Amino acid sequence: MSAEKTKQHFAEICECLWDKAQYQEKLDKEVVSAMRKFIANFTMIAWNACIMQKTYSDVKKFLKKFTEENFGSGHSASQYVFDAAELKWREYREDTDTIASVDVKVVDGKPQAIAYLKDECPEKSSARNPFFEYLNSMGIQTQWGVNMEDCPDKTASLHNFLPFTSPFIIEDEDDDCPDYELIEEEYDFDEKNLHVLQLHVDLIDYDVSAELLVPENATFDELHTILNSIFERDDDNHLFRFELEDGCVVVRIADDVRDFEQEEGAMLAENCYVGHHLFEGCGAYYLFDYGDEWEHSISVKKVIPVKKKDCKFKLLQITGEIPEQYPDYDDDED
Repeated sequence: MSAEKTKQHFAEICECLWDKAQYQEKLDKEVVSAMRKFIANFTMIAWNACIMQKTYSDVKKFLKKFTEENFGSGHSASQYVFDAAELKWREYREDTDTIASVDVKVVDGKPQAIAYLKDECPEKSSARNPFFEYLNSMGIQTQWGVNMEDCPDKTASLHNFLPFTSPFIIEDEDDDCPDYELIEEEYDFDEKNLHVLQLHVDLIDYDVSAELLVPENATFDELHTILNSIFERDDDNHLFRFELEDGCVVVRIADDVRDFEQEEGAMLAENCYVGHHLFEGCGAYYLFDYGDEWEHSISVKKVIPVKKKDCKFKLLQITGEIPEQYPDYDDDED
């Protein structure tokens, strides 16, 4: 693989993630430039992890440890790292040139991620160090007026002083003060009078469908989990959402609620119950993984009264050939 090809591949991944971030995070123009450098450095970490690790599973384990050690866990902070790794592993797996440093420059009037290979930067010895060198660089500190050395809590300083990092950095629980109020539904189901919903789920653009029973007192997070199991997919901490006919949008994380700007109708999946929103004859749209975009159409065929012991998930039927989540990723890992 030539050096120019490697640089082109890296730039293509960054451009894809830039577009996603700018669309999903609704960033102001003045912070977009800094966001591009931030994502480019994240992509460098993911790129090199794909080269260093033997399997895609090992890549995910490495990146999970990296993000948890440096940014905390359970937040969309890690999503761009994993998205970059997915693209690298799937599209450019044969490209094994290590990237030692990155920059973002304007080329032909457009911003472009510039990768410097290991041979071009022999002083670089770690895949991780350039990322934190960037965070501590005079350029970023001057731009945002912050001295990282004066901030012992690196994560907090990033969040407080670099506004574009908020989608990536987990906040301390004590400092989590969103400017909107999350709705938490009350569990009000009569344990002596429960029902299951018979759902028909079509995987859009594929000749695949499933019939299943879903407890009315299940959360949409639980429904998401069972659907992923039925369609034989790994969760991998991907974002998802349900769009319901009553106007409610159900999402995985709090930041995604903010994106929809529907304080009255956007809810967290773990706090939202299926039986409060799905009824016989109605439908819903379910999207899993904002990158690969697995789309589903859900319809409620009937609502069936059951005893408490029978109020549980049950797969009734699945038709068609289930597509691979990551086709051709691990062909030579046997």
